[in-house]
Order: sequence, then structure tokens, then C-alpha cells
Amino acid sequence: MDYNVSQGKRQKELQARLDAISQRAMQRVQETLDGYGDIVSGTDIHVKPLTVHFETKSHKKENLPKASDLEAQITTILHEIGIPSHTLGYLYMREAIMMAVEDMTILQDMTHKVYHPIAKNYQKTPMSVVRGIGYAIEAAENRGSAKVVGQMFKKNKPANKEFISFIADRLRLGLESHI
Repeated sequence: MDYNVSQGKRQKELQARLDAISQRAMQRVQETLDGYGDIVSGTDIHVKPLTVHFETKSHKKENLPKASDLEAQITTILHEIGIPSHTLGYLYMREAIMMAVEDMTILQDMTHKVYHPIAKNYQKTPMSVVRGIGYAIEAAENRGSAKVVGQMFKKNKPANKEFISFIADRLRLGLESHI
């Protein structure tokens, strides 16, 4: 309840500031127009005040992190798992996870909704995206992070879809610290 009261108060303060700015701007425009009276004489010019509409944030799309925050979280997770960042598979995986966080239904058709757009973005084939992501997962196991991957999936090498959906789902639920 306090949040709604303070939110309403904040909106009123902002509207008052905007009204003052709008008023000053209208005065300056009018003064400028008055200075050109001989040019604009006989012309009907009206300066309208600025109107601002406040909308509260919708919580329908869940409280997803901003793109830059999301990318940072994904990067941190991939580094902790041991995905080598110098590979294209790392870039493909990061983009795929970002896409999946925004819309988990894309994982139902990985080929057309994930691999194809990423391949087009990097001017590669969808098959090279699949191989790149698989290679990145395998490289993480070979770099000594097999325990982390094994703890996450209860088996050695997860499928690309399984790996991407696991991380995306944890990020959507805000459980990145539990990966």
C-alpha cells in the first residue's frame, strides 16, 4: 500500500515538474514568435502545453531482466560452467539462451526458431550452429567442468536443447545462483 501511495506521489511530483518545464517552453516559443512578428503576422499560431501520461509497469511478461542484465547473467553462468568463450558455440549458445528466456516455446522447434535465426545472424548454416553449441558443451566437460555439467544433468553430455532450456528456465525463475 505504501508503494502505491509513494508511486502516486512520485507521479504527481513528476507531472508538476513537467508542467513547469512545459510552461517555460511555451513562454520561450511565444517570445520567439513575438520576435518574428512581422514574418508571422496574420498567422494563427497556438502553443499547446505538454501532456504526459503515466502508465504503471505491466507484470504480465514476468519480471524478466533487461537484455544487458540478462546477457551478463548468461555470460557468468556459461563461464562458471566452463564454456570456452573464444568459440562460436559460446556465442550461439548465449544467443539461444536469451531467445529461450524471452519465449520458452521456441524450444519446441529448435531447428526453425533457434538454429536458423542464429545461423542467419552469423552467416552460417543451421548445422554449424548445432555443432558449435554441441562442441561448446563438450569442451566444458573436457576442461574439467564435467562435475558441474554432471551435477546439472545427472549424465555426461546433455543435448543442446536440454542444456539451453535448463539455463533459460533457471533464469526465468530467477534461480541462476542454483545452477
